[in-house]
Amino acid sequence: MAMRPGHTIPVNGYQELVVAPGQHEPDQDSPATEPCEAKNDRQDADLDDLPLEVLINIVSRLPIEDRFAILCTSKKLRQVGLMPDLWKSVCLPYRLICSSTRHAKSTPKTLSRLAWLLPTIGCHVQTLNANGTGSYFADGHLTHFGRHCQNLVTVNLSGSEVTGTGIKALLLSILKQPQNPLNPAPGHMPGPNIPPQRRPGTQISRLLLGNIGGLDDASLVLISDTCPLLQTLDISSFTAKSKLSDVGISAVSARCSSLSVLIMVGCHMVTDRSLVHIGSSLPRLTHLDCVGCFQIGDAGARSVLMGCPKIRLLDFSYCWRITDRAFEDALDAGLSAGGELASVNLQFCYQLTDLAALYLSRLRSLVCANFSYCSNITARGRAMLCDAQIVGVFDGVQLEPE
Repeated sequence: MAMRPGHTIPVNGYQELVVAPGQHEPDQDSPATEPCEAKNDRQDADLDDLPLEVLINIVSRLPIEDRFAILCTSKKLRQVGLMPDLWKSVCLPYRLICSSTRHAKSTPKTLSRLAWLLPTIGCHVQTLNANGTGSYFADGHLTHFGRHCQNLVTVNLSGSEVTGTGIKALLLSILKQPQNPLNPAPGHMPGPNIPPQRRPGTQISRLLLGNIGGLDDASLVLISDTCPLLQTLDISSFTAKSKLSDVGISAVSARCSSLSVLIMVGCHMVTDRSLVHIGSSLPRLTHLDCVGCFQIGDAGARSVLMGCPKIRLLDFSYCWRITDRAFEDALDAGLSAGGELASVNLQFCYQLTDLAALYLSRLRSLVCANFSYCSNITARGRAMLCDAQIVGVFDGVQLEPE
């Protein structure tokens, strides 16, 4: 074997130094060799010897299916794996439920293990993310979460097989759980002087139900009754089967006064009546998405512009009944003086003319206006937006102000 200058080779369990020509041998007093066994001992490190903070940091970065494996490794890692902070968020990533065979086989096992663990960690779970889980996550799984996860704050069920029936079961199951002021840890009974209290409502503040089948007005009424702290609600429907109407939207706007984000894409049965309730009941609303709500007209748009002073993002795409009058009335009421509207999307609102561009150009807070496929907007309207330093989008082309 060719030996390079300075190369070491083991002989009888020791590392011997090969000295190149012209180099000096090391002194006898300073040994140049050390046992290989001692070196190997320093390289071997037990995972259990790591500090607790380091282990928690490592486990917190693992996907949920790997956390289950950690629980079966050792007593210390099981103790780390059951830390409350690690289970505040239960996320079922989309990559687990894709169509590949390996992930498809692992998903039911992951959900069954999670169901087994929920009685222990359920009271610590604050976030449930089942976005994109498809047929693997249905009403039965959601009901099990409701029995054990009474402190949920964020629930994302978009793209799952959960229905309106499962949503109702989740909310009712949470309300049935007793509320204890001290929130004892799993396995510890509350003190004798602390009687359990019935919950006045859930702690859910973000509820994302995009494209959930069977979601109707009764579901929204129950949501409005049980989620008084609701701040974000997504009830979008990307099919023509939406059953939501003014009854459900009005109930939510009347009882969830803290709502700041409302997304109701494709709710084609919603009319101006809902937006009038929104404008009069939701002063904290900052984001309203009404894409495809084609029954909305001037009365609804005017109510939102005048009644929601904090509105920043407004999307009325495909609401073709809206005309210039909605913006004219809003500006006459003083919208230009105190409005915070930063972006407005008016695609396919083909009744709008250059007057709408003129009214919007007077808004000091406006940054972007989308008039794509509004055939009555001419070069004059585009010039008015550019002069007001507003980014205009016309037929998919973005025009930056000079």
